[in-house]
Amino acid sequence: MRFAVGLLIGLSACSAGGGLVSGSRAILELDKKYGDEAAASPSRRAPEMLAAYEKNLAKAITHEGLAKLNDEDLKNVFDAAYVAAFYSEAEPPVLGMATVAAELAHRGKATGDQTRQLYEAFVTARLWPKARLLRSANPDLPPLPEIRESLAALATGARRVYEISKGGGVLTLKELPWGSGPRIVMLTSPFCSRSRSASADIEADPVLKAAFAAYALRLNAPKLALRAEALGQGGYVAYKRADWPGLELGVTPIFYFY
Repeated sequence: MRFAVGLLIGLSACSAGGGLVSGSRAILELDKKYGDEAAASPSRRAPEMLAAYEKNLAKAITHEGLAKLNDEDLKNVFDAAYVAAFYSEAEPPVLGMATVAAELAHRGKATGDQTRQLYEAFVTARLWPKARLLRSANPDLPPLPEIRESLAALATGARRVYEISKGGGVLTLKELPWGSGPRIVMLTSPFCSRSRSASADIEADPVLKAAFAAYALRLNAPKLALRAEALGQGGYVAYKRADWPGLELGVTPIFYFY
């Protein structure tokens, strides 16, 4: 009898949810595979994980299908959507996370960690209205900076960054003019000890300091928009990964010389 009940639950979840259980398992296994590959770069992981999400979960995550899952399988679907959103920084898996989170909340099973993960995913995908709405219901979440985005800046789609105000309270979207001549792009993070050490060495060397002042762009990963107060003036937060092809955003410190 126990086997028969388990079989019925599995068939119900698969048919109603379009493979939610197997789909989430495939994505979580891909995440484990990345963990075993030290050389798996963000630029490779992002499109691979987005493709895996679109293949395995994008059409399967529906309110009707999620409602038929048990609590453990529902949590696994959330985790899989979160992993896909974390690597790809794309909107579709973030919206999938939100749909799963709504079902978890309906059951009274949503956790603070899941709420924080969804909030950070909204920020990274630049879904600012959804992030504000979530924080209004959860005031313990970190505050959002003021976001200033002109239609002209949003329309460019290339080399967009948020310029950081003094104190990090305001992020202003702009397109960085590239021009010609030498340029240095430094991928950095104030939360990376090696980035801090590299910055200190540059500041301590008069020749390097002058070269970086003249030619360098200090670029932070899109995820750090929520921690702008720690970044300081003079650096930028990348708007989206797609704006900066060829750069391993999220790996720090790296220097690119043009």
